[in-house]
Formats: sequence, C-alpha cells, structure tokens
Amino acid sequence: MKFKARKKILFIISDLESGGTQRVLANLSNNLIKKKYSVTILLLGNKKSFYEINSQIHIVNLNQLEISENILNKILNNLNRIKNIRRIIKQFSPDCIVSFLFQTNVLSLIANIGLKIKIIVSERNNPFYQISKIHWKILRFVTYFSSDHIVVNNHFALEYFKRIFNKKVLMINNSLTSFTRKKRKRKNIILLVSRHHPQKNIKLFINAFSLIHKKINNWKVIVIGSGILLNQHKGLTKKLKFQEKFSWISQSKNISEYYEKSKIFCLPSLFEGVSNALLEAIKFDLNCVVSDGAISDRDNVNNFITKFKNKNDKDLARKLYKTVRNPSKNVIKNKKNYLENFNQKKIISEWERII
Repeated sequence: MKFKARKKILFIISDLESGGTQRVLANLSNNLIKKKYSVTILLLGNKKSFYEINSQIHIVNLNQLEISENILNKILNNLNRIKNIRRIIKQFSPDCIVSFLFQTNVLSLIANIGLKIKIIVSERNNPFYQISKIHWKILRFVTYFSSDHIVVNNHFALEYFKRIFNKKVLMINNSLTSFTRKKRKRKNIILLVSRHHPQKNIKLFINAFSLIHKKINNWKVIVIGSGILLNQHKGLTKKLKFQEKFSWISQSKNISEYYEKSKIFCLPSLFEGVSNALLEAIKFDLNCVVSDGAISDRDNVNNFITKFKNKNDKDLARKLYKTVRNPSKNVIKNKKNYLENFNQKKIISEWERII
C-alpha cells in the first residue's frame, strides 16, 4: 500500500520577532503542520521567536541580518544571503516556497532561479507609500514576474500589483488570532498596539493627546510595542509634562488583557497594509480612532471606526475627545459578519488552494 508523501513547504522570512507578518506566518505554519504538511521556516536572522511555533516545524537560521557598512558590503551580504537561501532550497527540496516581505521576496526569487520550484511571494504593506531604494523597486519589478503567485492582504497592494502582474495577484486576508476572553471592567484607557517606528506616527498621537489631556484628566494611555523611537516618544511625553499619563509595555503575550480593559483604540499610522491590532480591537468591541491613511476607502472596516485626517494632530484630538464624550455603539451582527472574513479556517483553506 502506497502512502501519499507529505507536501513540503518552505517559508522564508527575515525574523520571527513580534510583528503582524510574523504572526501571520506563525499561525499559517502551525495550522499546516496540523494538516500533516512538512513545514520548514528559514530565517535570515536568528532563531529567536516571539510566537509559539509547533515543535514539529523545522527552523533554520542564517544569522545574516547584520547592518552593512557601505555599498560594497551591502552587495556582498545580499549575494551571500542569496547563496545560502539557494543552498537551503536545494537541501530541503520543497514542493512550494512561500516568502514574506519585499526585500526577502526579491532575494528568494533570485535564489530560486533555475530550480523550477513553485514560489509564492507575499506583500504585507502599502506599496504606494512604502519607502525603498530605487534599485530594490527595479529588482522587485523584474523578479516578481518569475513568481507563481503574489499574495497581498490589502486593497492598496491589490491595486498596485494588479496593474503590472494581473492574474498572478491574489488577496488573502490576515487570519485573526483566537483569544481566550475574560470579562473585565473597562477603564478610561486609550490603547495603542504598535512598533515605535516613523510609519506608525506615535508622535502625532502624543501631540494630539497634549491638546486634550486636561479636558480628559481621568484618562490614561497604554502603548504596547518596541522600536527605535521608544525613548524619543517617552522624552516627548516628559517634555509635555504628562508622562505619568502614559504606560509603556515593550511586548505582551497576554495582549487580550489590555483589549479587555481599554475603551478606545487608536491607530495613527501614516500608512498600513492591514493592521492586525485594529482587527483585534474591533473584535474586542473597542471604539477605534484611525488615520485615514491607514485604511482603504474600499475596506468595510470603515463601518466600525472613526477616521481622522492623516498627519493632522488637531483632527485626531477632536475625534479622540468626541469618542471619549460619545462612544459609538456598533452593530454587533454586522461586525461579526465582517470579522468572518478573517476566520482562521477560511484563511488557511485559501492558502492551501495555492500551495
């Protein structure tokens, strides 16, 4: 009696630290293992993982995310990454490669040249605003033609890539993480779940809060996330003399606790692909105040949020104050129907159809 061989999937990503894309990959790989796929994750960085990864998943790390000192170093480092990615592809001989994020996708596609292995690349941001060097944009344009599918998770990217690659481009939503929920008393807390990165524009939120904090004196802010601008943001709240209103948490594996006890969620980003944190905040019934640069007009999430003008701290202050005074009551049924689009089983099935 012949047994069907397990389909082998190789995921390629820079790292597995706390981030939306990393969470998507962790959820996807853990679910595929349960479905009896053979799963390997190739990390360009180290093996450190914020997310729980099934012990049956093989993790390979290249430890090659060091910062390059000059242009020659950058070229040599990327050539070395390509060489090692190709070596791992040959070693594991997967049935399908799935690469995540722009630059990693380019390196993976080059590494796969001539090997004739099915390869899917996934874009997770808004390419209209994502800043990158011109040579990377050219490389993306050239190499993406050799991919079998380009998976996006937002309307911005769908529009951007469809114009060039047409039928190769598919939209698969992020899957919502399942949480064990507890009933907690809501407190006067505004919650941000975000990296401290220029794209996330936390500075704008701090400036907006400075305009209204005296009028909402019994409210506090919790910011969950780490990043290069953390100390700068802390310093700004100190300069504006309301640092006692802010709590800073680098990361939390029990994030549901903060969704459960907060009343308002804010997403001040300059741009986004899809914010997992926003979806989670909607699921936990928070009032969400969101930059209009972070949401496509075609996204039904507009039915459940309050939008403010991108880069406008005064408009954000007005919308926050209005939400504090008059919290909205969303139609729960419609919200549940919307969130079904991010059901984990549905999303895994969509990925299975293309791998």
